[in-house]
Amino acid sequence: MKPTWILALLIFLAPAAAAGPASLFPAPDEFPELRVESDKSFEDPAGLTAVENGRLISDVGFDAYARRSWRAGGGTLSLEIIRVLDFRAAYSLLSLLRPAPVLAGPPGDVRAGDGGTLLFAQGRTFVRLRGRDIPGDLPERVARSVSERIGPREERVPALVARLPEPGRDHATLQYFPGLAPLLTHSAGRMPDYVRPGIDMEIARAGYLLDGSRGTLTLLDFPTPQIAEAYFEEFAPRAAPGAHLYGRQAGPLVAFLEGEWTPAAAAEVLDQVRYSYSVRWLEDDKGSPGILWGVPLPLLRTIVHSLIFVMLLAAASLLAGALVAVFVFRRRQNRLKTERVADDDAVFTRLRLR
Repeated sequence: MKPTWILALLIFLAPAAAAGPASLFPAPDEFPELRVESDKSFEDPAGLTAVENGRLISDVGFDAYARRSWRAGGGTLSLEIIRVLDFRAAYSLLSLLRPAPVLAGPPGDVRAGDGGTLLFAQGRTFVRLRGRDIPGDLPERVARSVSERIGPREERVPALVARLPEPGRDHATLQYFPGLAPLLTHSAGRMPDYVRPGIDMEIARAGYLLDGSRGTLTLLDFPTPQIAEAYFEEFAPRAAPGAHLYGRQAGPLVAFLEGEWTPAAAAEVLDQVRYSYSVRWLEDDKGSPGILWGVPLPLLRTIVHSLIFVMLLAAASLLAGALVAVFVFRRRQNRLKTERVADDDAVFTRLRLR
């Protein structure tokens, strides 16, 4: 019965797993004023060569692409739905391709748009809607329809973006890169001296204006604090004398502040770059666990319980074997007794013929 339920579940989930971005397009009768002109969809990254910003989409982590174009009156409307690696990749595309500051959705988890372009990111889906001579709020309604088809919204941003200090931050200048590859593509290979290829990191950047000082804060997130510390110590001696650059390291984070800054204003921004660890004990006996014979008591308890369980299994096996032996013995005794009685009841007749 269990394999049958598993097979039924797989059959039920198969269409959902196979559904691509094209399944998120509005139904044909949902917007009667729209007439479909063309459709295009693919999952091969090679198809991105014909897509605007295709290299950047590939670098953040591409999965599938779908595009539909409509005509409405004398105008046109195009909708691109791009499924990427995760929500960080979708947020990165929004922060790098946005025509306006990033705002909270709906549509989507976060959105950005102006008169002719509307972008939003929702989960691991990035949506780009562009219209020309489209009347009214039609693009907004189409975007909300797609957002509802994607599923529930979550108002979240990448953890590194949330760590950018708020005082003095210009939200219209936010840029987020989940790795070095999209940074290289977006900057056309021109990177700051302190960002070096070959090291896994996330990057978030934003402009700041505080107390008459202005510049750019770049926040790097490394896999471990040890890598961040080594990276920061290696770069610090290379800073040119008199350069308008300040730095700080906190846990796996390294922050660089460049521009025209007074030491006081730079300290005020960098002091907000912090990293704290949260430790939660899964088992807390209000003190350190005791040790007996050099073995921690929780581990010793586990070993003793395992031994007891094995002994119980052995005893159960012996008891079952004894019961089977008694049953077989009694069955043989009954069989022998039955055969003996049959022999006693036998009657022999002896005839002598002459």
